[in-house]
Amino acid sequence: MNPLERNTDQTGSVPGPLRILCVEDNDADYLLLKDYLNDSYLNPRPLLSRVSTLAEALSALEEANGHDPFDIILLDLSLPDSLGSDTYSRIAESAPKSPVTILSGNDDRDLAVKMVHRGAQDYLPKDSLNAELLTRSILYGLERQRSRIEMAELNTRLVKAAEDLRA
Repeated sequence: MNPLERNTDQTGSVPGPLRILCVEDNDADYLLLKDYLNDSYLNPRPLLSRVSTLAEALSALEEANGHDPFDIILLDLSLPDSLGSDTYSRIAESAPKSPVTILSGNDDRDLAVKMVHRGAQDYLPKDSLNAELLTRSILYGLERQRSRIEMAELNTRLVKAAEDLRA
């Protein structure tokens, strides 16, 4: 099932555990995220997979043979093998249907706006993160991404219908 075809309700219930890819090289930050997810109201508990580098993330995404294996990606922009907006670009290119939430130690508002403008679902400074904020960001990100995909598909059908009318 496409992760964006899942329906979530206001309690965070989904028809199976969310599959989350956490791209985070810092052990302490990863453990904190894991705790936040365990404290969240997501039901059932999400399945969290962790990688520490961009190369590992791209490999995990590639293993799915073109299918998005993760419902959402939590991405640190500062990795041992990639830094900044290029990190997001490479992930978004490899998993175009999976929403990406950026978790950053950098509270750069200009970068945050730039990343959201480029398609990231959210940009959350790690120092202000908590279980409630992370959970809401995940659920809202899933819904926004589902809407974006539906609008893109509708637009494609409208363009085709207009072309058919001209023919």
